[in-house]
Amino acid sequence: MTRGEACVTRRSRERPAAVRLGRMDRDAVRNFALRDWRAVEDAKRDYWAERLRREGTETLVAVAEDLRRLVRSVRPEWPTPADRRADLRHHVRLKRRLEAACDAFVRR
Repeated sequence: MTRGEACVTRRSRERPAAVRLGRMDRDAVRNFALRDWRAVEDAKRDYWAERLRREGTETLVAVAEDLRRLVRSVRPEWPTPADRRADLRHHVRLKRRLEAACDAFVRR
């Protein structure tokens, strides 16, 4: 271990996890921040659509469960009662919109 690595390791133990970034390349950070985020979003959507087509919903449910477990490992209190209430409100709004869309197609 180099002297620099030892310093980073020692300092890492003294700082919260969110601060333990170590040395960062300014150009790499700048390039990341300035990247074409719409293209990234499009690529992610295409990736998951293809994965859904190829592997089916079971895979996506398993991925969602893995993400839920990850969040719970970092934030054991999640979801909070307030999170659950907000989620329920969102689902009710979505249900109403889907019903309205369905009604629009049925009336044709």
